[in-house]
Amino acid sequence: MKIKEFYTDPSKWVQDYFAISHTGQNIEDVDVVKNMRLVEIKSLCLFAAICKFYPNVDDFCAVEKKVKDLLRIGNERTISEWNSAKDRTFEEVQYLVEYLNI
Repeated sequence: MKIKEFYTDPSKWVQDYFAISHTGQNIEDVDVVKNMRLVEIKSLCLFAAICKFYPNVDDFCAVEKKVKDLLRIGNERTISEWNSAKDRTFEEVQYLVEYLNI
């Protein structure tokens, strides 16, 4: 599964946390997200989605680079910061993952 297949509607995306579990718990540790089964996850931020869907280190690094290059994010900002910007929308995130085919 790719991120674009997970992000089917705005309820699948979250800001300010890495994830929200299906029980409504806010997840603030990306390592916890990596170990959760997909059915246990209600929503993911973009960074956590990259971690979850691309667990192989080489794949993760390649996808992270594609995202950062497209967004022109240097070392001073993170994907999580971009994701959680107050004016960020689900449509922007969805467009990004569709465009990059991730």
